[in-house]
Amino acid sequence: MKYPISSVDLLYNNPNSYKKMGYNFSEHELFEDINEKMGLYGNRHPLSYLLEAADDIAYRTSDVEDAMVKKVISFQEIIKTFQHYRTQDGIYGSRIQEYINKLLTIYEEELAKNERKPELTAVQRWNQYIQSMMIINAGDSFIKNYEEIMKGKFNGSLFDDTVSGDIILAIAELSERLVYTSSIKTRTELFGRRVINSLLNQFMPAALVYDTEENATFIEQRTIDTVSEFYKSMYHSEAYKRNEQEKLYLRILMITDYISGMTDSYAKRLYQELFA
Repeated sequence: MKYPISSVDLLYNNPNSYKKMGYNFSEHELFEDINEKMGLYGNRHPLSYLLEAADDIAYRTSDVEDAMVKKVISFQEIIKTFQHYRTQDGIYGSRIQEYINKLLTIYEEELAKNERKPELTAVQRWNQYIQSMMIINAGDSFIKNYEEIMKGKFNGSLFDDTVSGDIILAIAELSERLVYTSSIKTRTELFGRRVINSLLNQFMPAALVYDTEENATFIEQRTIDTVSEFYKSMYHSEAYKRNEQEKLYLRILMITDYISGMTDSYAKRLYQELFA
């Protein structure tokens, strides 16, 4: 669990400024049980820092490669962004220049081999190179801050005050300026929102009357029949001996869990089956 904070505390009691919730309010008792038995005292589990670093290593670099595949950014824009970031950085500027030079060297190698897509192949090889460096930085930082991490007093990221941290910031700048604002990304995001909103609008009314004395319409009954039995059994397990207000909350949660648990491809296919 990257963020040991509930959906309620995220809004009203968040002294560590966590960006996301770690668990729903309905899971509070389970969280407290785990928290007590593992002796976490409300702190993050030590391995969550490595999990967070692994996410950055995997996703930050893949964002650049994916954007190149989709022709959202060019090889020269990557070089330009990193060179600009190098000039803004007084601590790791020379190290960043080393990695820029490494990318250019790999590119020259791919040109010499007459590679069909030398720029993309160079970025793919370079990603592997900087990922190796990030793994080393994350491991060294974990060892360096081990005592604070184990005491639950470490704040921030394993990449703070490392060259990897600056590379991640440079990639973030590139993504925010060119990738996330691209027309391809925008169209994908708008379509995704439409899929999610349409599924919620279809399933939520059925969930409101499910397991109540109110008669469900034919469509509402058929809709709830399509919800996975796993999520319905989880609801009934949690709803046992709960009052009506708590049951309503759990039914809403059942649908949000069901939809958020879908893969992108399954959600898209279900949307097309229901609304196309």
